[in-house]
Amino acid sequence: MGGICGWFGFTIGAERADAVIETMAAALPRRSGAAISTWTGEGAALAVSGGGTGTLAQADGLVAAIVGHPRWTDADLQARAAADGHAAALIAA
Repeated sequence: MGGICGWFGFTIGAERADAVIETMAAALPRRSGAAISTWTGEGAALAVSGGGTGTLAQADGLVAAIVGHPRWTDADLQARAAADGHAAALIAA
């Protein structure tokens, strides 16, 4: 089990954004000991939990978050997901 939380389009300052997303992320469902990934940007923040099923990636000015088990029909995207996570494959798509 995992989850995604965050916001877009609301600027509260970098230090406060870090604190708020950490607080929000702490409430996400996750397996015991599973890591939470967070990202903050100008007017936006994301957090993902999932114990392996949740991934977060940033590249080429995009941010993606996925929780679950997507199936990639493209072999290159399957390889990217296996190497870097499903969120990175989504950006590459």
